[in-house]
Amino acid sequence: MYEFLRGTHSVLRYVILLGGIGAVATILMNAKSKVRLFSTIFMVSCHIQFVIGFVLYFFVTDWFNLLKENAGEVMKNSAYRFYAVEHWIMMLIAIVLITIGHGKAKRALVNNTPLRPTLILYIVALVVIFAAIPWPFREALGRGWL
Repeated sequence: MYEFLRGTHSVLRYVILLGGIGAVATILMNAKSKVRLFSTIFMVSCHIQFVIGFVLYFFVTDWFNLLKENAGEVMKNSAYRFYAVEHWIMMLIAIVLITIGHGKAKRALVNNTPLRPTLILYIVALVVIFAAIPWPFREALGRGWL
């Protein structure tokens, strides 16, 4: 169960990144016919990722219990702190920004108004996501590319 969920969680990050980059690119190119598609892919894949991460965090791994029982030790260790606290908080912030951005994009497309607020929210969310992913090159945090 753990390997399947973790593998799905790892692969889905690429769908999220492609959806986010696609959404930003279509807004920048003013390709309004594609904005809704990429914006929806970005938001839905983030919400699926959140559910998988929630199940991993609370029901499959021991990060939550470790934090509850030894918060001081977890906070002293940068790798533990990243997985037990920082990763999910940053991702939750990104998901909130993406969800707000998606709503703004839908309204902007219907009302034919500028997509600039959505663009800003998506760029900030992507920066947060890139910072919160445990890339293989991150010392002590790195996971595989998949």
